[in-house]
Amino acid sequence: MHRLIILLTGLLLAGTLSGQTATKEISGQWVNEDQTRVIEFVRNGDAYDAIIRKADAPQLVDKKQISGLEETKDAVFSNGTLYIIQKGRTAKCSARLINDNKLKLTASIGLLSRSQTWTRLEP
Repeated sequence: MHRLIILLTGLLLAGTLSGQTATKEISGQWVNEDQTRVIEFVRNGDAYDAIIRKADAPQLVDKKQISGLEETKDAVFSNGTLYIIQKGRTAKCSARLINDNKLKLTASIGLLSRSQTWTRLEP
C-alpha cells in the first residue's frame, strides 16, 4: 500500500511538472492575425528580430518587421521596434507568449496601442 501511494504521488508530480515545461521560445515562424504574412523570429545577439518570409505583397518578403525584441521576463519580450513598412513609421513593440502556439504582439505609438495574436506555423 505504501508503494502504491508513493507511485501515485510520483505520477501526479510528473504530470504536474511536465505541464510546466512548455517552451518559452519565440524563435520560429508565425502567421499574423489576418493570415497575410509569415514572420520568422530569429535571434540577433541578446534580442530577436522578425523577418517577413511570406506576404501577399512580394516586395515585403525578407524585410525586417521587428528588431531588438528582448526577453525581459519569462515568456515576455519588450523594448522592440516594429517597422510599419507601408507608412514608413516605427512603433514600440512588445510580445508575450500566451502558450506554445500563440503570441500576443502589442505595438504603440504615443498613447495609442494595438495588439494582435499571432499563431505559430507548424513545420
